[in-house]
Amino acid sequence: MSSQQVLDLLNTLTSRLETVTNRLEKLEGAPAPAGQGGGALPESVAEWRAIMDAEVRAFVDAAATLQDDAKTAAANALKAFEECGELIEMASVCSQPADLQGVLANLSSAIGNACNQVKPRDRKDPCFLMIDLVQSGIAALGWVAADSQAWTTVDSNVEVMRFTGDKILMTYRRTEPKYVAYENAFSACWKKISPYVKKFHPAGLSWTQGGIQTSEYSKGMVGAAAGPSSGAPSAAPTRTSTSPSTAAGSAGAAWELLCQDHLKPFLGLCSQVGGPVSQQGELMEPAFTMVLDLIAMGSACKKPEGDDFIKVFAPLSEQIGRVCKVKLPKRGDPVEWLQKAIDGAINALTFVATPETSWEAVVANRDGMEYYGNQIIFRDRKTGNQLYLDFVDHLKQLLNQMEQFAKNFCPQGIEWNDHGRDTASYSPGKGKGGDSPAASSAAPKGKGGKKGPPKGGLKSVFTAEQKAKFKEQADRMEEQRRLDKEEEARTGVKKLSAREQLMLELQSKQESGSLKGGFKHIEKKDRKAMKESRKVVVVDRSQRKAASADNKKPKVKRAEVNARVGFDQLKLANCTGTRQQKERREIVVENEKKDAVTIMDCEEVVVDIKGTPKAVMISGCKKYHVTIPGCLTAVNIDNSQSGYVHLTGGVRTCQVDKCRDLDITVASPEAHDCKFISSGVSSMNVEVEVDGIDGAQMQSMAVAAQYVTKILYDANGNAYLDTEPAEKGE
Repeated sequence: MSSQQVLDLLNTLTSRLETVTNRLEKLEGAPAPAGQGGGALPESVAEWRAIMDAEVRAFVDAAATLQDDAKTAAANALKAFEECGELIEMASVCSQPADLQGVLANLSSAIGNACNQVKPRDRKDPCFLMIDLVQSGIAALGWVAADSQAWTTVDSNVEVMRFTGDKILMTYRRTEPKYVAYENAFSACWKKISPYVKKFHPAGLSWTQGGIQTSEYSKGMVGAAAGPSSGAPSAAPTRTSTSPSTAAGSAGAAWELLCQDHLKPFLGLCSQVGGPVSQQGELMEPAFTMVLDLIAMGSACKKPEGDDFIKVFAPLSEQIGRVCKVKLPKRGDPVEWLQKAIDGAINALTFVATPETSWEAVVANRDGMEYYGNQIIFRDRKTGNQLYLDFVDHLKQLLNQMEQFAKNFCPQGIEWNDHGRDTASYSPGKGKGGDSPAASSAAPKGKGGKKGPPKGGLKSVFTAEQKAKFKEQADRMEEQRRLDKEEEARTGVKKLSAREQLMLELQSKQESGSLKGGFKHIEKKDRKAMKESRKVVVVDRSQRKAASADNKKPKVKRAEVNARVGFDQLKLANCTGTRQQKERREIVVENEKKDAVTIMDCEEVVVDIKGTPKAVMISGCKKYHVTIPGCLTAVNIDNSQSGYVHLTGGVRTCQVDKCRDLDITVASPEAHDCKFISSGVSSMNVEVEVDGIDGAQMQSMAVAAQYVTKILYDANGNAYLDTEPAEKGE
């Protein structure tokens, strides 16, 4: 027998063995008859079920003793763990699918439900930390989509989660053991999951080579479902975040779904706010429609060059400009920050023209929007308008979905058809985003072509109950508008909106000279007598007697000093502005790290220091805003009130003495090691930038103003004092 014949026989034997192996693998994962077990479970499935039965079960049991919000967070986390387990079982019998994101849709939705649970508005509520703990850790289940070193995804998210976990331990370790047990149980889950992923799925989900198709898989095929599902609290309905790539089969369909599920609810809120915000909302909708037209053009045309490329995006650029040109009729309007938030967000649509990493354009503009969004939240989170808080929340969700869309469908801007026509000859068809039949027939189809949109039309992420609720709200609003118009026609008096009423009230208070509206102060002893009548006594300011010149000393206004007062000292003193018009001053440090800067007796001022000084001293100031780009030695603040200090560079020490209402923002990582030494302070806060769910956000921490001192004795019987803060800052 020749060597060639031997090789042919070996090849034939090898192919037969591969066929037999594939069949055995399929038979091994096939469902068992009713009443019988499914045979030996794969080791990865058995290990995951053991984690569900032990660590996850303990976490759910620990949550059962807490408030409803904490139970809901645990239920959402349990759902995510169960969906992850279902994927592990599917991977044990199935080969890797072509549409991996479609397979991961249920897990993505479960993680989104957990991350989008609404936290209590009071940050001191214990449930705020419990929900934050789950939201910062549950994203670690994203290891299923990793392509290398999947366990690092778990470890990195657990490291972020430890910030909240340590805060829970420090706050409740002596007073509330049940919260500590909640944190310990959740952390124990990840201590098991990280080595599990490293052992069984080091490069993401380990699919079975030659396994069945995922379409042939059914739940429970690998065995009866295990895990702590019985007795678990049910997850409350939360805002669902579904990936556009799983909701539609093409970029155009996904963009339409984004507009339907996220843009339209946001535009409805803009209409409720009214004023210039409503005008901006009306202009935003055509801009999003233009993006849909550009996506359709990209599928039918080849990429234009030079001036033609600029001409294609000119209408979108002009529409974005129209949105930003809407101005407020009056400065100081309550919705001014809402309008600026839209100005910072609308430019995110420029991702369609970004050649590389287009989603970074969305992220950059989202960061600009969040500056004003955080200001709105800080202003209205306790006693403000809930409509404004919903406005910020929906706008963040819209930008988050736009970021995901850019990553999934347009990572390098609009995808152009290399074999398409010129953009000059393009004419949209009758459908949204469609071209003429000739252009659609030119697109590749079949096995080698692109996937078309899913059959049956677009699918919404909202349930039928939610849609019915939205329709009922819209009908009520329409009926109220109709009644208002009838009343205006009957009485001839225009009914003012809530915003217009608020503006009139503010205007009347400003005209009276005090935002308190001129109400007379009532002594405590007289309040009981007036309790029944509830009368409001208005003071006639025109009848107020002027103070005698003999009894009132004239206020001496000293001349402003803004110059060098020594060979190494720059001084700004006696600079006074008004509440309506603040004075702005710029101090230029000529000899960096040699000149000291002194700011004294200033009021209603904004000071910007250029260059790094040797030291900064702020004394006797009121309502001031100082930006410090770093300091060689220390920043000293004393005998001042209502101040704001912005540190943008490295500072070693910040000494604060006898100050009230002081906010210090540490914007530079170089200043994170700064030591804050305070005495005789009240309402002092330090803000730092941390990573949140929706990106970077500011975290405010209060500096303790009260202390507790105890007398203790050492081993030798000598007494000493032990002092610790009486309150903990967030």
